[in-house]
Formats: sequence, C-alpha cells, structure tokens
Amino acid sequence: KSRNGNLTFRLPSNMIAKNTMIAILRRSAANINPASFEKFIIDCEMLQQIIYTRRPTQVDESTLAVDAIAEVGPHGHFFGCDHTQQRYRDAFYTPLLSDWRNYETWLDDGGLWAHQRATTQYKTVLQEYVEPPMDPAIREELVAFVDRRKAEGAQKPIFNAEKYQALK
Repeated sequence: KSRNGNLTFRLPSNMIAKNTMIAILRRSAANINPASFEKFIIDCEMLQQIIYTRRPTQVDESTLAVDAIAEVGPHGHFFGCDHTQQRYRDAFYTPLLSDWRNYETWLDDGGLWAHQRATTQYKTVLQEYVEPPMDPAIREELVAFVDRRKAEGAQKPIFNAEKYQALK
C-alpha cells in the first residue's frame, strides 16, 4: 500500500523494459522511411539490438560459473579459465553497424559516422543480392496485382527508382 492507503502495483523492471521496447518497435515500424537506405540499415541495427536484449536469461550452474569462480580464486583472472574460453566468442553482442572501438582508434581508421557506414552496408547488400527463385505464375500474379493497384490510384511509392538504378 502507498502512504495514502491506496494499493499500488510495481512492474518488475523486465516488464517495463519489455513495454518500452514494444513501444519503440511500434514507433520505428510506423516511421520506416523506404526513401533512405541508410535509415533502413540503421533501423535494422536498432531492431537487432532490441532482439538481442530480449533474449531470455538462462540461469543454471553453467551460467553462474560457480566452478570457474572456485577455480580462479580471489587473486586470479578469468581469461585463462576454460569456462571463459568456451564462451568468450559468443558472450557479447556483435553489432551490425555500430562501431564500439575507442575514439582514437575510430578516428585513426577514418572516423566514419553511422550514416556513412550504413551507405557502405546497403551498397554491399544491393551488390550481393541474388533474386530468389519464384514460380512464373506467382510473378505474373504479383505484377498484375501491382498494376491493378496503380490503376486504382494507389499512392505513389516513396522509393527513388533512379537512385536504385544508379547503384546497379
């Protein structure tokens, strides 16, 4: 009960985090701007980070590392421990786009901002794209649908076809 006698409810921090992330996802999904390949890549990075942080936390004897703590003791270090060596490579989030190096290293390597790295990333994705196989009948049906929607006065796409063609 609160000071004034009313019942109060406290959400566990993971529920608050979940609700916050859902709100961010909804806002991001509503604001996707297909006219900017860079923004799309940056949005993918944000969504990847959210998905990573939403993974369930596994708590067991292995993740608590009780044996590793006993092995290392109060004056050792964990980098030489078998437990750490087995998990180190996959234990951390690997960003799609973000550069987590220190400022000096980032600057020495050209100091590219996120939108500049996103430009490189989307151009690579477009260059390496391989069109998936599709049944010709389904393709014809899709083309007919798009043509019909255009004829019905569908909103013109924001997509800049000239910019896309220039990249090919």
